[in-house]
Amino acid sequence: MPDNDSSLTTLLTILLPLLLLLVFVVFLIVIRISSRLRRIEQLMRENQSSVGEPVTGKREATRTETSEYEEFLREDGRRRLLSKREQSAAFREWRRLRGKTWSATDAAQD
Repeated sequence: MPDNDSSLTTLLTILLPLLLLLVFVVFLIVIRISSRLRRIEQLMRENQSSVGEPVTGKREATRTETSEYEEFLREDGRRRLLSKREQSAAFREWRRLRGKTWSATDAAQD
């Protein structure tokens, strides 16, 4: 019987430090992940406050485009009956005829 006691003692002597080492490694990983998470949250807060202003500018551009599109549709009521693809093509042509569209050929001519 004393042989069983010594094998149990040896097993505990080996497993306990390994278990403690494993817990320590997991603890370090959790601390590292939490610090990275804090850093990401801080970056998101900074980006959220700085992104707020340019979004307003984009919305104004969208409103301008929408009003041009509405003007395009109001000029000729039959345009509303066209499919979306045909409306888009006609709108691009309408803008090109009015000189409101920038294209690579325009830049090459300058």
